[in-house]
Amino acid sequence: MGDRTRIEGSDASWNPTYGCSAVSRGCQHCYARRIAAHSAKPGQVYFSIAKYNALGHPRWTGKLVHAKEKTWDPLKWQDGRMIAVDTMSDLFHERIPDAWRDEAYGVMALCPRHTFQIVSKRPQVMERYFSAPDVWQRIEAEARRIYGEQHGKPYPSEGHLEGPLPNVWHGVSVESQSAATRRIPILLRVPSYRHYVAAEPLLGPLNLSHWLEAGIAWVIVSGEGGPEARPCDVAWIRALVEQARQAGTPIFVKQLGTATNVRGALHETGHSPLDTRTRRASDMEEWPEAVRVREMPAAA
Repeated sequence: MGDRTRIEGSDASWNPTYGCSAVSRGCQHCYARRIAAHSAKPGQVYFSIAKYNALGHPRWTGKLVHAKEKTWDPLKWQDGRMIAVDTMSDLFHERIPDAWRDEAYGVMALCPRHTFQIVSKRPQVMERYFSAPDVWQRIEAEARRIYGEQHGKPYPSEGHLEGPLPNVWHGVSVESQSAATRRIPILLRVPSYRHYVAAEPLLGPLNLSHWLEAGIAWVIVSGEGGPEARPCDVAWIRALVEQARQAGTPIFVKQLGTATNVRGALHETGHSPLDTRTRRASDMEEWPEAVRVREMPAAA
């Protein structure tokens, strides 16, 4: 199932919105919050969205921003790309208006050359959005408006847009078994060309076998990075690789994490021999062979 091509580079990212908030313990050491707070000076894109508190910890301010100057960016990219959507936010944050989502999906509808990956910790918002009886009419209206403004003429199509879009994948981020149990069943009710699970940051053992059989078509896994990273046991990653193998599902091991624990390979000091502090154990050549796996499903 799927294309077994190894992906060595990073995906392109597209951020039509900025700002977010913590929704689970997986967000405790959010990399996006840290980056946003570091780049939140006047004139910078994250100004007023995040800041450091009195103790020097990055915090979201609660402000959400529609990045209008970025929303149409994929229309400019001529070569087909694999695009991660809102890596610095969540397109399905509860406070984001549907109009922002309609415009984003309108752009995606006009870019069949690209494949878009949308991951959220809020699948219930995703389900509500796509349950609206007029959702595809709204998205089509936005696609026509955008095309007209971009080209100065009507969109040359016949009929009506119907979902799901074949170039858009929807996924949920899960950090634990309880998070998977809450989020994945809702995700599978969302109309999507492909459903996937991002097990990142992986904070404990995770069994996805049932959902792999039920239609999850891709798994991403990653240990936590950053100076306060929580432990990730390579045995947890190896177990997910084995589950994916048994189901015939592609799996992409992104990194082992800053606090990875390779059983039987620790120095007397307790530190891993992997160069985790500087590279989050992202160099596959340093990994146990069983987890050197970076696979992608085939695009539409």
